[in-house]
Amino acid sequence: MKHNDVYFAATKEISNFLEEEFKYVGKAPIELEIVDYDVFNVIKYEEKLHFLTSLRLDCVVAACYNLSRAAAQEMIKNGLVFVNYIENQNTSHVCRFDDIISVRHKGKFKIGNIGNETKSGR
Repeated sequence: MKHNDVYFAATKEISNFLEEEFKYVGKAPIELEIVDYDVFNVIKYEEKLHFLTSLRLDCVVAACYNLSRAAAQEMIKNGLVFVNYIENQNTSHVCRFDDIISVRHKGKFKIGNIGNETKSGR
């Protein structure tokens, strides 16, 4: 790797096309060269602890982004919230361990440990 080089990942199917057709960035000429490196996607999570009354989607989103439940419900109903990369507009959806929840323009989080239930089963 050289100091002024830029690397990006592409699939093998499109790499030849990019090498032949991608000649300029704006008006600046560029040269592309295919190099074979393994690319690893490392995801780092910041750990936060929240005590929730329920694992409903609106409660979880509200707690993670420090919003009111009404604001979280509005985001969910507007289609801005995705559970495991699938849009979910159900505010009462019950989240589970290892669910990945992403909110447009806010970020992404993963449900980690879920503590004990209350005596009433909540």
